[in-house]
Amino acid sequence: MNAVLTARGLRVTGPSGALLVDGVDLALAPAAVTALVGESGAGKSLTGLALMDLVPGPARLCGGEVALDGRPISGLGPRDLRRVRGAGIALVPQDPAAALDPVARVGAQVAEVLRVHRGLGRAAARAAAAEALAEVGVTRDDHPHRLSGGQRQRALIAMALAPGPRVLIADEPTASLDPTVQIGVLDLIAARRDQGGLAVLLISHDIGSVARLADRVAVMYAGRIVEEGPVRSVLGAPRHPYTAGLIALAPRMGRPRVPRVPIPGSPPEPGALPPGCPFAPRCPARRAACEAARPELRPAGPGRRVACVLTHREASALGEAQ
Repeated sequence: MNAVLTARGLRVTGPSGALLVDGVDLALAPAAVTALVGESGAGKSLTGLALMDLVPGPARLCGGEVALDGRPISGLGPRDLRRVRGAGIALVPQDPAAALDPVARVGAQVAEVLRVHRGLGRAAARAAAAEALAEVGVTRDDHPHRLSGGQRQRALIAMALAPGPRVLIADEPTASLDPTVQIGVLDLIAARRDQGGLAVLLISHDIGSVARLADRVAVMYAGRIVEEGPVRSVLGAPRHPYTAGLIALAPRMGRPRVPRVPIPGSPPEPGALPPGCPFAPRCPARRAACEAARPELRPAGPGRRVACVLTHREASALGEAQ
C-alpha cells in the first residue's frame, strides 16, 4: 500500500552545527500507526516537527524531503505550508496545558481551526466544534485550566482531527495521564485510524503504549533510526541491543517482581558522538567492529531493518537475556 507521508534524509542541526536528527527516513501508511521510540534527547520530537517544517530555533531543518500523498511539501512557502498544517498533517503536541490558549474556551479554539481550514462561518464552526469535542468525550466547553489533564488532551486531539487531516503526529499523547485515561486516549486514536484511514506517527518512550497501538515501530538513538519493523516482530525479538534495553526497562504485566534493568551510562551529547556505533559505550555486546565504523540500516527479515553488526543468533541471545 502506498504511504500517505514519506520522509527521506531528514536532517536537523543545533546552534553549534551538531546533527540532532541525522538522515531519518519514514513512511506512514494509511490506517496504520507507526511508533517512534527512544530515550529523551534521541531526536523523536524534532523529527515529528521537521515533518511539518516547524523545527523551533535555534535548531534548523537543514536537509531532507517530505511528501504528502506523493506531492512534495518540502520548501513550500509560508502560505502553502499553512494549508498543509492542520488540514493535511495535524499535530498533537506534548503538553496540552501549554498548547491550549489559557484565556479562550476550548470550543472557541476548535472552532477557530474549523474556520481556518474548512472555511466554516462562525455559527457553523461553533456547532461543528461542539460535535468534535463531544465525539472525544469532552462535554464541558470551558477554559483549559478548568479541565482535567485527560480532558485537555482529548480537546487537543479533537482540534487536530476536526479539519480531517490525512496524517496525525501525536507526541507523547499519554504523558502525565493516569493509566485509565491513557487507555482511553489510545483507544480514541485507534478508532480514528480504523474509521477514517488516518496515518499516525506516535512519538513515545512508553513501550506499553507502543505495543498496544502501533503497527510498526522505529527505534531512535542519537538522532538516527537504529531498528525498525512490525511492532510484534521488533518487540518480540529485538535485533539491536538498544531496543532490547528499552524493552527490559518496560513494566511487565503479570511479572511485577521481575526487576527492570537500566541501560548503563547516558546518551552521547550531540556533536560529541563516539567513533563507530554511538551506542557502543553503553552496549553489553560491543566488540572491536562496533568502534571501527557506524553501522548503516540493513535488511534484517521481512519488513525489518537494523543498524548493528550482531548476527541474528547473537541478537536473539541478547534479547532472551534481557
